Amino acid sequence: MKSQEMHEHFAAAIINASNEALARGADQEEAIGAALDIAATLATEHFGPEVMATYHVRAAEVLARRCEAVEGIAQEAGVR
Repeated sequence: MKSQEMHEHFAAAIINASNEALARGADQEEAIGAALDIAATLATEHFGPEVMATYHVRAAEVLARRCEAVEGIAQEAGVR
């Protein structure tokens, strides 16, 4: 599988896992967890456990930055 095809396959699987969790009634945190779990599984299967561990660390960093950004937007909007 070519790199672009692999990225598209991973992205589709991650989005599907999140959407399926939401369809089952999961909250947003659980849906994000489902997406991270399938991403970690795919990374482990294709690249090994070291890449999976690296992915989780990077994903946590990205999520933290996005949460901070969303928190700032919510505060500006007077939501929090």
